[in-house]
Amino acid sequence: MMISNNIDSNQEIATLVSSESSSNTEQDFALAFDGVDDYVSIPHSSNLSLNNFTVEAWINPNQIKGDWQPLITKEASNGTARNYGLFIVPNEMRIHFVFLDIYGVWRYDYSVKSLQLNQWNHIAMTYDGNKFNFYLNGVLDKSLNFWRGDN
Repeated sequence: MMISNNIDSNQEIATLVSSESSSNTEQDFALAFDGVDDYVSIPHSSNLSLNNFTVEAWINPNQIKGDWQPLITKEASNGTARNYGLFIVPNEMRIHFVFLDIYGVWRYDYSVKSLQLNQWNHIAMTYDGNKFNFYLNGVLDKSLNFWRGDN
């Protein structure tokens, strides 16, 4: 399957690894995953290693699982480090967010509110070099200020 960043592009930027197929939904197009071993793999690009960013997704979880559910992660080219990530916390529906700040310090925390099961949820995290914000369904859920030397 070809996933492209714009409709005019014929360049493949991601590969779907799945036994399931994509589905057309009210949201136009969506990918349906079985929660076991499906994912989209995007080759490493330094353009995706972000310092100031907004990362967002629409997700529709259908069950609470007992293990970490990665939603969006940017791994290093060697697969041993992470630039940023959004995960569903085991045995609950809160979001765990993690990112490497502009000073090379790992920052992480958890959402206050939980995702809604069997509903579309919009999640977004933003970071401008000093302030981190996490939004759930368009509402600010968590805001954190960072500066060099914070732990």
